[in-house]
Amino acid sequence: MPAETTTAICSMIMGGIFEKFPKLKVCFAHGESTCNCVVSCYNKTYNVFLYYQDRVILGTDYPFPLGELEPGKLIDSMDDFDNKLKDKLKAGNALEFLGLSRKQFE
Repeated sequence: MPAETTTAICSMIMGGIFEKFPKLKVCFAHGESTCNCVVSCYNKTYNVFLYYQDRVILGTDYPFPLGELEPGKLIDSMDDFDNKLKDKLKAGNALEFLGLSRKQFE
């Protein structure tokens, strides 16, 4: 199903859905697995990431051993990302999406 998910994501991006409905909340699973194959076809995808960083959330694939062995390690390794962005991708965006506070987990 990852290919279908990626097709749906790209269709929403290229179709301008997020511009038409800026408050829309959508959460896709397995979006990254084939995105690498289509990014070259959809240069706008990277631009959307740059402009909509508050809409990307880290997933772990738990309980399946399909993702990173250490979730978030790839994000941490990205020199182009500052600490604020890394935090948003690893936790902040998920908390915001779910309407939760960090204090609930301290």
